[in-house]
Amino acid sequence: MDEKIYLVTSKTLQSSLLKENLEIKFKRKFEPITFSFFIDLIEVYPYRESVFILDMEYIKDDMVNLYLNTVNNHDRKVKEVLINNNRDIKISFVLQFSNVVGVFFKDDSLDHITDGLKGILTGRFSLSNEIAQKIIEYYRENDSVSSRAYADLTSREEEILKLLLLGSSNGQIAEKLFVSENTVKTHLHHVFKKIKVRNRLQALMWAKKYKFDGAL
Repeated sequence: MDEKIYLVTSKTLQSSLLKENLEIKFKRKFEPITFSFFIDLIEVYPYRESVFILDMEYIKDDMVNLYLNTVNNHDRKVKEVLINNNRDIKISFVLQFSNVVGVFFKDDSLDHITDGLKGILTGRFSLSNEIAQKIIEYYRENDSVSSRAYADLTSREEEILKLLLLGSSNGQIAEKLFVSENTVKTHLHHVFKKIKVRNRLQALMWAKKYKFDGAL
C-alpha cells in the first residue's frame, strides 16, 4: 500500500473524525487538502499512484466540472473514492468519474468506509449492491456495450480480464502471468476498447451484465 492518499474536504468535525479514524486503522497519515490545492496538485504533480477521497458534501457541482476538466486535460489516472453521497445519487453522475473505485453514503459508518478503503488499496472496488445494480441497469438502458465483444477477446485477454475482476493489480497480474506490467497495460487497453469501457469499474459492470466467466 504505497499509494499516496488525499482526503479532499473542508475542516469540519466530521472530516476530522474520519481522518483520525483512518489514521488509527491504517497506521499511516492521511493528508486532508482543500479543493483549490487539490486542483493545483493535479495540474503540477508528477504522475504517481494516488487515491483521492472526495467529500461530496463539500464538493459542489461547479467544483466537479472543474475537476473533471482538469483531470481530462492533464490525463491523470487516479483512484477516486466518493464519500458522503445521498442515497438517491444519480448513476450518470457517478460515472462522470472515470476512475471511481468506491462510493459511500452519508449514513455509512466509519468502520464500513475504513473496510472499503482497505479493499480499494489492494486493487478492489467498494460498491454497495445498490450502486452496482444501478450501474448495470444504466448500461442496460443505454446499451453502451455489446455481448458480441466476447468473440473478439483473445484467450490471453480473457485471462487478464478474469484476474482484473478478481481484484488483482496490474503488478499482480504481471507476476502471475510472467509478463511485464507494460504488457498487462497494453492488453487491458485492448480489452477495454473491445468491450467499449473506459476503466476497471466499467469492466466489472460489463462482466456482471453479461455474466462473464470469472466475474465476482
